[in-house]
Amino acid sequence: LEQVRQDRILPSYADFFTLKQKVLQSLPDSGIDLLEGIIRKKRSSLPEKTGENREPIPIIITGSPVSSEQVFRIIEDAGFTIVYNDSCLDTRWLDSRLENKVADNPFEALSRIYLSRTPCARMYDRKTELDIIGTRYSGEVKGIIHFRMPFCDLYGFDLVHLMSNLGKEAVLPIEADGSEQSEGQIKTRVQAFAEMIRSRGVPVRRTSVKNRRYYCGIDIGSTTVDGVIIDGEGNILCHRIIKTGPRADKASYTMLQQMVSDVSLTIEEIERIVATGYGRESLKFAQDTVTEISCHAKGVLHLLPETRFVIDIGGQDSKVIKIDDTGKVRDFQMNDKCAAGTGRFL
Repeated sequence: LEQVRQDRILPSYADFFTLKQKVLQSLPDSGIDLLEGIIRKKRSSLPEKTGENREPIPIIITGSPVSSEQVFRIIEDAGFTIVYNDSCLDTRWLDSRLENKVADNPFEALSRIYLSRTPCARMYDRKTELDIIGTRYSGEVKGIIHFRMPFCDLYGFDLVHLMSNLGKEAVLPIEADGSEQSEGQIKTRVQAFAEMIRSRGVPVRRTSVKNRRYYCGIDIGSTTVDGVIIDGEGNILCHRIIKTGPRADKASYTMLQQMVSDVSLTIEEIERIVATGYGRESLKFAQDTVTEISCHAKGVLHLLPETRFVIDIGGQDSKVIKIDDTGKVRDFQMNDKCAAGTGRFL
């Protein structure tokens, strides 16, 4: 497993996580045969190139156990590559490297690794491990995702340590209970974190695009779909709000047809359609998707440039967003459960 991870034989960490689970649940001989077969197959073939144009963002994962392969896929699909997984009950590669003498006495080497593994934060001061993570930030890695289960309360001290030493912009805190119900909120937070990191050091463009160009933005929320068409100078030409209903994609396309009709245009004349909101990935006719967190920041900069905090109370979740004077997101928080109207998060 160490060789598979270090040589990046599998295309993603999610695939490695799935393989690891399968190997650990197999009999020793079967697990070794599976690993050797994968290594031989990969070495006999060239790595495939993906269609991703942008370089992935290297990150560290730390905190409570991450038990779902889908969570790793959400993270990697957002544009991240997982350099280290320091989460509890996982590999914790930062302090569990195999010694060179493993071939001479593998049982002793493995025993030393298991006995020296970092225990639960409830029983151990993890300052040394957290400092190691900190030294890799802004150099080898560009961000840290910290998971915490509700009952793993002492991992909150890890989070405070990381944020105090590295700054809030370095760490994305996610509280989740391991259930599939929280994957939608995790996806939004992870994608917004990627947008924040990619915007660092990028100059803000304030030039207007003229010559009769038209653009459309569609926000697919859990209760309503909001749409707007603007021209190249940022003028709002029309907007609509309708109920989302059971088919967000169908409702969005119907609204788009109504809006272009309102301004005597055709859909083909819209140069770019961008989708945001909870259902943004359901719109196949949109050329791009952006999280509502980044969209809030850009919209507020345009309409109310003096604003520095945005509170979004939605039908499914609530968000508090901190922005700077250039419209870049500096920090944000979301509720961890589908309970936007209860007041718990605020």
